[in-house]
Amino acid sequence: MTDNRISHHRQAVITTELLAEKLGININNLMQNFNNNAERYLEGVHYYKLTGDALKDFRNQYPELKISGRIRNLFLWTEKGCFNHVKSLGTEEAWDSYQLLVETYFRQRTQLAKKSASLNLPSTQEELLLEAVKLMVEQKKELTKHSQEIGSLQKDVREIMAKVDITEKEYYTVNGYHKLHSRYIRTDQAQALGRKCGKLSRSKNIPIVKVYDARYGTVNTYHVQVLKEVLGF
Repeated sequence: MTDNRISHHRQAVITTELLAEKLGININNLMQNFNNNAERYLEGVHYYKLTGDALKDFRNQYPELKISGRIRNLFLWTEKGCFNHVKSLGTEEAWDSYQLLVETYFRQRTQLAKKSASLNLPSTQEELLLEAVKLMVEQKKELTKHSQEIGSLQKDVREIMAKVDITEKEYYTVNGYHKLHSRYIRTDQAQALGRKCGKLSRSKNIPIVKVYDARYGTVNTYHVQVLKEVLGF
């Protein structure tokens, strides 16, 4: 990870391709997640979109990325942009990947800045120690800030995972309903129970709601009344 760090405007950034890989989703789903929540992203804060000469200069600066000459625009995501993606996805896997990115990638942005701009280096031991203390204080503040944000959001991760970001209340996937009640179920068992929930829903004229899921595309969710009757809890 650390050998592939890149920077733009003196801060660490990550390409769409690498971010999708680290979060365990494909690029199309990542960009769909961005488009669905575009109002939450600010260019220059959460991402950079490179085109024209800016893209050409970036391609020349990082030849190891092997950016195709046919690409007309390139998205680069900041730490805050990655945080927005993970918050929208809401999966435990995404949160784990984000924490790893923060620890092994974005925390190195001070060193990355040296590649994109000429900095005044400390000339004495006292100045060097002072810079080191400043860096430690800054990193502690950032770590505290993100720990608080992650802590407050992760309290609701189980509920978010269960409802798969749907707006209809009292609707869950079979797997999500098990997680809500701290129970484990295999995928094949969930599929079999899902068929029973579907049959019961149709017999009672209770809607089956299809929702978007970053891992599977779309999934069926069932009303809690149906789930209780089929699952027995």
